[in-house]
Parts: sequence; C-alpha cells; structure tokens
Amino acid sequence: MTDAPPPSPQGSIAKDNPCGFVLSSVYAYIDGHLEVSEQVVIKGHLADCPPCDRLYRFEISVRSTVAKCCCETAPTSLRDKILGALRAES
Repeated sequence: MTDAPPPSPQGSIAKDNPCGFVLSSVYAYIDGHLEVSEQVVIKGHLADCPPCDRLYRFEISVRSTVAKCCCETAPTSLRDKILGALRAES
C-alpha cells in the first residue's frame, strides 16, 4: 500500500479531457486563481491546441477591450447613496 494522495478531480479532468479542463478553467487561469501545477497544464495545452489557444486569446482580447471602454466612474451622489445603504446594512 502506498501513501500517495488520491488523484485530484481536476488532475483527472485535465488528463482525460484537456480541452474541457481548459474551457472550464480559462477565467481562473486568466485571473491567476489556479495552482501552479494547473497553470502549467493549461499553458502546455494552449501551446499544443490551436482551438483552445484561440479561445484564450479571445478572452484576453475581450477583457482588454472592456477595460479600455468601461472607464467611467459613478456619479458622487450615487456612490454616496450606495455606501450609505451598505453602512446601514452592517
């Protein structure tokens, strides 16, 4: 009997269905919310899978476009109203 830990569900998914793993993890990957081992798996898969790499690049492009176009700030009166409501709740 070995003392090795059981395989993680994500490790199994990454091995058995790498495209599915990338599709389900692309946002967490972009946001840097994955373990280093998962990042390595995704990075390697993106290098070898043009369809998944296109999806990844598309998501990066969308985020960049949104960041450039959505730079308005809320009016001070609205901010004050929301902050007042939040303070009243706590």
